[in-house]
Amino acid sequence: MILSQATYSDAAVGKDNSILNDIHQPQKSIAVQQRDTQSLQPELEKLCEDFVEFRATGSAEEIVAKLQAHIERKHGSYPLLMNDMAGLMRAFEAVTEGDSFRVLLATIDSNMCRKFHTDVNHLRMLCTYTGQGTMWVP
Repeated sequence: MILSQATYSDAAVGKDNSILNDIHQPQKSIAVQQRDTQSLQPELEKLCEDFVEFRATGSAEEIVAKLQAHIERKHGSYPLLMNDMAGLMRAFEAVTEGDSFRVLLATIDSNMCRKFHTDVNHLRMLCTYTGQGTMWVP
């Protein structure tokens, strides 16, 4: 589904990653960057042939290095995807002004959150590369 600013008044929606900073506005409960990931599709299709699960904590730089090593060791080379994920980490680092993060990259084949809930994280970045995406309720 394509969201627009008019769709939900409490959603910030845009194509540039600067839209993510709008999450700090008091009237916004979600910031959605609409990204074109077509160039990643060949790598994603190949990677989705495996079950992927990676968890890490640390600085954005540490996590990107751990992720690169893990993916290459377990699954092979995915330079476009690794570059995209490093960009997401840098964007989230800038938005949060944080220095320590938790990351989960996983193949999900079930509903991770079976019931609607309020998130306990101050800020969370989600990126669905394939499949149905993430549900959000205003």
